[in-house]
Amino acid sequence: MSSTEKGDAETTSDLIVNELTKVELSTDKTLSKVHDVASVMSGKDGGVQKLLQKHVGRVVPYVHPARVAAVAPVLTGFVDIL
Repeated sequence: MSSTEKGDAETTSDLIVNELTKVELSTDKTLSKVHDVASVMSGKDGGVQKLLQKHVGRVVPYVHPARVAAVAPVLTGFVDIL
């Protein structure tokens, strides 16, 4: 995975989109995203949250990490069944 010296929202969102493209994952199928609540990530006007939504042209819901941790055992069991 690539990294960057800059920690701004635009550089970070570009990096995310570029990394997904490298591994042939379409942002069109993004259902949600998980990140901390740092302003660079969650800024409602210029954070990664807003820039990624602008890139995909729709709302992409934010899921708090605590919610992911709470459902992870259930999801793991579901994947094992498949």
